[in-house]
Amino acid sequence: MTDRVRRDELLAAIAEEEALLARLASDREHARTRLADLQTALVALGPEPASFRVPVRQPASVPTTPAEKVALFRQLFRGRSDVFPRLWTNPRKGTKGYAPACHNEWVRSVCEKPRVRCSECPNQAFVAVDDQIILDHLH
Repeated sequence: MTDRVRRDELLAAIAEEEALLARLASDREHARTRLADLQTALVALGPEPASFRVPVRQPASVPTTPAEKVALFRQLFRGRSDVFPRLWTNPRKGTKGYAPACHNEWVRSVCEKPRVRCSECPNQAFVAVDDQIILDHLH
């Protein structure tokens, strides 16, 4: 396949995707207009008897501040609060994993890694989870 043929194929694919995005934008705008019209029509009907009322779902607010993001994260992902996992990587072997964050990690005469696993270490001083730790790891 020549570069010219490949370039033409890529240009055609790009044009196709741009057309799709334009159609989606148009469909989205049409859906917003239709939704507004339906909501206006519903309000015009007046209040419905309480026994037949369908709950209207309010749009969820998107967290913007780091504190709001942490609150959402903590609400969605509950787990142990006495241990915080830390990602480790071994670039030489290409391996990755998680180990409990420990205040004593790699402290001479206290930490016996890698000979002793963290779960079996007599000097465990695991780091508890708090909002500041989560904030620090978001960046």
